[in-house]
Amino acid sequence: MSSDNGQRPPTAGNTGRDDPSPASRPLENREDIINKWLKDNYIHYNHLGNPLALKVDEFIKIVATQSTDPDNSWLDNNALELAAVILTIELKKRSDIVIVPSSAAISLARIGQCMCGKDEFEKGVLSTGCYAAMKKENVRWIVVPVTDGMISRDESSIPCGGRHWGFMIIDKQRNDARWLDGHVTLEKNRKGKWRITKMYGAGWVAGKILCGYEKGMDLKRGQFTAATLKHVPNDTKENSYKFDKGSACGPWVFAMLEYILDHPNFLTCADGLYGIFRHKDRQKHRRAMAFDSLASRKRIQEIIRGVAESNLGDDVLPYRMSTRILKILNYPSTVDLLVGIADFSRNKTPPPERGHNGNSEKRLDDDDDDSDDDSDDDSDDDSDDDSDDDSDYDRENSDEANEDLQKAIQESFRSNKKNSAQGPQGTQGPTKSREPSEPPREPSEPPSEPTTFQSSTFNLSTHGPMLAADIPNFEPMESNKIKEWRDLLPSNLNHLVSQMNIWGQKAVLQKTFGGFGKLTRRQKRSWRESHPLFKGIGKVEIENVAEVLMESVKNISDVSLQGSVMYYPQSYLKDFAAQRPVDAATLEAGTRPAGDNLYDDSDIFDYDDEAEENDSIPPQPKNQVSNHQVWILLLSGSM
Repeated sequence: MSSDNGQRPPTAGNTGRDDPSPASRPLENREDIINKWLKDNYIHYNHLGNPLALKVDEFIKIVATQSTDPDNSWLDNNALELAAVILTIELKKRSDIVIVPSSAAISLARIGQCMCGKDEFEKGVLSTGCYAAMKKENVRWIVVPVTDGMISRDESSIPCGGRHWGFMIIDKQRNDARWLDGHVTLEKNRKGKWRITKMYGAGWVAGKILCGYEKGMDLKRGQFTAATLKHVPNDTKENSYKFDKGSACGPWVFAMLEYILDHPNFLTCADGLYGIFRHKDRQKHRRAMAFDSLASRKRIQEIIRGVAESNLGDDVLPYRMSTRILKILNYPSTVDLLVGIADFSRNKTPPPERGHNGNSEKRLDDDDDDSDDDSDDDSDDDSDDDSDDDSDYDRENSDEANEDLQKAIQESFRSNKKNSAQGPQGTQGPTKSREPSEPPREPSEPPSEPTTFQSSTFNLSTHGPMLAADIPNFEPMESNKIKEWRDLLPSNLNHLVSQMNIWGQKAVLQKTFGGFGKLTRRQKRSWRESHPLFKGIGKVEIENVAEVLMESVKNISDVSLQGSVMYYPQSYLKDFAAQRPVDAATLEAGTRPAGDNLYDDSDIFDYDDEAEENDSIPPQPKNQVSNHQVWILLLSGSM
């Protein structure tokens, strides 16, 4: 039997020659894959010739706070500028306002220091677009976000990140410049005038930028009225989020800018911003602005995401993610998926009952969603059927899922980093609770107008704070109103509460938004007569009703949103405003001359390099190295 000497095809990895097989390319571990994704470009936006770009990790760390990730809690200039530009130009459609990019601001500061001539600003690659925009006749206001890192002591130094954010608003028509800083320290002098005793060096930098603006625009030296607005809300003491001390200045700048843009009369009033932010109105502005640095960080993310993902296809994942990234991050877990499906199934509109219409076709007046004057019967408190439009719910649910996704990304990456060389891990869902967030907004595109409470007809500065009498009682509310309030809860709490019956949901909302201690005897009696809980435990005295209700929801996280107006639904605020009308004179308050701080001749941010009686000159800042690190990790805290 002869042997088979025929030639066979080479085996895999064999070239047919005696050459050694090529070395296989090393496999990427999970950390490499995640890091590569984090360094991908998330958004690239051109503003006046300046490329404002963020990578995925830079976008995610916008919500880093001093308590969750102190090394990354400083708000990057690209993130702040992007949000300010999109808010002002695209959402507010303010063609009469220019947001100055940091590169142009640095150029103006150099001119103000006499370190270069005006040609650098007029003809510079990154500043010429800003120069042209400032020269336009239709542009009246110039907004300059400023950090103390924008200036250098000498020509050889390179401006860097800085330690503190503020912003300056220049009014070309009035020759007026105002510095807004959320971290100034005030005291009264012997004459009873408020004076600044401490202020960060960013104000000094703003003064130099204003000097450079005068020179660069060929204006007469010293013609501006320049001062700091002393009586603005504080970025730390009046921050409702108490875990961002030392890092809230960037979010404050954005929140204050949005607050001003939400009230156009602030810029156009007879005395400008100086007449609006008076000492007598300080508490009104504090309540109306309702500053929350974490909510502002989320708002910045939301605005940027609306532009970055506006052109994504229907099947493209958020945050430029791939299915491989999703698998590595173990999201969504089976539990999250089941909860999402159950939530969707429970809230979608049920099909018509055959016994009601006799057939499955929808006719006029079947559901009363027509043009007649009849109203739908929506009084069944025990019904979980919601009257919200399906598309609106889908958008809200999508936004909530995106927030959970960000949270899952953070926690999963933190655990995967420690085990990057191992195989897939078991499913892990997010476990840490999230801080209360502002009402959900549409994720796919920027909203046409802000959805904060200021956008409604309700104006807190004229109506005052929420009083005990205004705190809602949830016992008589119908199911559609309950859902409206429930959707304002943090998403993880929302999912938990949504599994309860309608009375359990009412009790949780009363604890979170209203407080049992604010219930009147009549309201407590109504709770006792209506809530099924009291039917099975015998007679309960009126004085003990609140205690029983509190005991029934003791396992719910103690997150109190009572009195925090930003968490109140629009419909409630509108009803509240309708019940407390004000006259036109009150609505115009704040536009008249104010003698309490208009005549102190203060030049707060050292525009003329001369000390005034009421204001100290901040020392020249030292060069500061940015807190940003080359090696960026995702946040370790909750969203």
